[in-house]
Amino acid sequence: MKVNKRAAEKAAANEPVAKRQPRNSTLLVAQCEREGGLPFPLRIRNLSASGLCGHFSGAVDIAQDVSARITFPHMEPVPARVVWHDGNQLGIQFLNPLDLKCIADARAATAIAAPVPDARTALVLNWMGLASAD
Repeated sequence: MKVNKRAAEKAAANEPVAKRQPRNSTLLVAQCEREGGLPFPLRIRNLSASGLCGHFSGAVDIAQDVSARITFPHMEPVPARVVWHDGNQLGIQFLNPLDLKCIADARAATAIAAPVPDARTALVLNWMGLASAD
């Protein structure tokens, strides 16, 4: 069942202020695994302690109120549910508040754990003037 995103946003706007969490714009990729379906990559557009808005590519059969698990890099899966979806966007509500510091730590770990190029790739990057100075 497709849910109108504007109607969902309007309903969310009518929630008491205490329920809404501040949202942080982000460029983060996570894995979304919904109940009864295969996992798919999810680009996260904004994130709060209570949920996220994400964008996915391709055809994904997903319905409102379906249980899901969101896996951020270097973190255990986070239990959640699909609140709305419209085309290739969806809104996810976490079943328990998410500690955003964990996300920041995971992003830092991802940056630190960047892959090291093999010798041939390093030689080509150096020849092109793209090698790092360290």
